[in-house]
Amino acid sequence: MNLFKIAFKLVRNNSKLIYKGFGFKHLSDGTQYYVHPDNQSYKGTTTLCQPIGEAMVLFSSMFSSIMNADKEEPFGDYWVSPAKDEYYLELDVPEDWRENKVLESGLYSYRAYLKGEKLTVAAYDKNGGLIAGTMEHLHPLYKLLPAFMVLIARELERNHQYRAIMEKFLDYPEPDTFVNLNEDLYQMHKADDYTLSYGEVPSIAFNPNGDKKQLLCDYLNDFCPEFRQEVIKRFPLAYHNYKEGEIIDRSLIDLTYDKSVTGFPGGILDWDRLFDIVRPRA
Repeated sequence: MNLFKIAFKLVRNNSKLIYKGFGFKHLSDGTQYYVHPDNQSYKGTTTLCQPIGEAMVLFSSMFSSIMNADKEEPFGDYWVSPAKDEYYLELDVPEDWRENKVLESGLYSYRAYLKGEKLTVAAYDKNGGLIAGTMEHLHPLYKLLPAFMVLIARELERNHQYRAIMEKFLDYPEPDTFVNLNEDLYQMHKADDYTLSYGEVPSIAFNPNGDKKQLLCDYLNDFCPEFRQEVIKRFPLAYHNYKEGEIIDRSLIDLTYDKSVTGFPGGILDWDRLFDIVRPRA
């Protein structure tokens, strides 16, 4: 199914407002804030929809809590498999999302799993029990909300420009950046088809609780070339795929973390703090 097209046809029964979305509503015109270069609408306008908009609000709030883990307790997280072909997201729903009836009163947490174009989502009650549900209708349990959230997570890991826009939004939450995030995601994936199912999510092929530090290293390796080069110059290689003494092209070196580091670093990570954690690997 084309989730991005479907999202423009689905709206909550109790409100068209995009919750915490700068006053935007389902099918609001955002043209004055941003128009994507690939916009193919008849009038060249930018239109927002509630499911993508509310997923963006909830994901950005969760992502902010992760980035500021030294100041607040994160209420969710996402993880990427070592091969970067699997994405897993879980979150505890903030109380106000139930109080304001964006979600059902008995829905306390979500999990979502993405591999290729196959998506599985699940909703859980206060005791952690899976809430019974089917794919007959998308409205109950707001199934598109965690589906779009894990798609946003994948976009952050694949597209450094999109991640930069998200980080800008966290620092300066403004309507134009919000529209930018929504519209870019839609335009990049408006033709994609997904298989969406509801039920217990598959077990991801790595331990989420032990891999956050590697996720940080993967990001630095992919999107921070100057830092990567400095780490390679400063520290001896940790051997993983090659043997000590082999001639190794620098392009084959990636980043990992010092195994003596047991906790995940929080707060602002400048280069000096990162040098205590990150090591080159080949």
